[in-house]
Amino acid sequence: MNDRDRGLPDYVIALAKAEDAVSRLDELAATPLGRGALERLAFQEAAAWSWNAGALVHLEDLVLHEHGLDVRTPDTALTRAHGVLRFWREAQGRPHRDVLTVTTLAKLLGDRRVTRGAAAELRPPPRRGLASDGPSQSDPLIALMLDAESVTTEDDGEALAAWFALEERAPRAWPALLRAAILREAWQTIDPLPRRGFVGNVLIDAVLRRERRIRRHALLVEIGQRELVASGFRRSGLRDRAARLTWQLEAMAAGAEAGRREYERLSLARDIALQRAKGRRSDSRLPALIDLLCSRPIVTAAMAAQRLGITESAARSLIGTLGSSVVEVTGRRRFRAWRL
Repeated sequence: MNDRDRGLPDYVIALAKAEDAVSRLDELAATPLGRGALERLAFQEAAAWSWNAGALVHLEDLVLHEHGLDVRTPDTALTRAHGVLRFWREAQGRPHRDVLTVTTLAKLLGDRRVTRGAAAELRPPPRRGLASDGPSQSDPLIALMLDAESVTTEDDGEALAAWFALEERAPRAWPALLRAAILREAWQTIDPLPRRGFVGNVLIDAVLRRERRIRRHALLVEIGQRELVASGFRRSGLRDRAARLTWQLEAMAAGAEAGRREYERLSLARDIALQRAKGRRSDSRLPALIDLLCSRPIVTAAMAAQRLGITESAARSLIGTLGSSVVEVTGRRRFRAWRL
């Protein structure tokens, strides 16, 4: 008997998948390759946000821009994606309790209007009548989604306050990922900051950190959303509220699975590169160079020279010994950079 035969709602099945995928990713984040993979995933998440917003930003361009190695003049999409990355990092560097306040959020965004609009206490909108004849387990979930649909204010600050009110109302006894899915659906419905949709992901990530549901990695929901949309599974085509909730959970699971695949790719690339280090002298700097390549999305000769205590010329020569294990990403003779 499968899950559907048991009559379980689709969102319950999706929740189980998301719980498993997120837990596995959190375990992988604790491995020696964790730091390097997380750094790469941060860039991938920012690039995925741009893709979901209708703009194409190449991952390598974003990484090069971060390190001041642009091979062409940055366009608006690249600049915005980098802004998303910087905002995410700044929020990650703060305690989750600070992030989950309108005042701190206004400071991070540099927008006082957010604080002024949310200064007035905004009560959650009244619940609408539900279609079912009697109470069911899903009624409270749908009620919160209905409340989000009831918010009609065009003031960013008031809309943000309405979202925070819904976050307070979501019962803490519910699974953390289920509440996160409801809050993301509510964010996309209310749309408090139309030009800064990425802020919702940062806030929901802070909620999950507060609940200690994720400890080492960030929520990769933009990557998951891109994968769902690319496969033809779009939220915009879903009218049923339970189906939209399922979609959010599927996006979380898909993002975590993509993160797991990145760990596996990096682990395989490291194993292949280490084959080049076999048979070398015990004082060879090649293993240290491989570790450096694993910890950073890209490495320049100057970075390798500083870390390994050798000259830049020696660093370039050492990188050359890795052959096809590394890829040169700048395509020029000066200020070159490589990735594993």
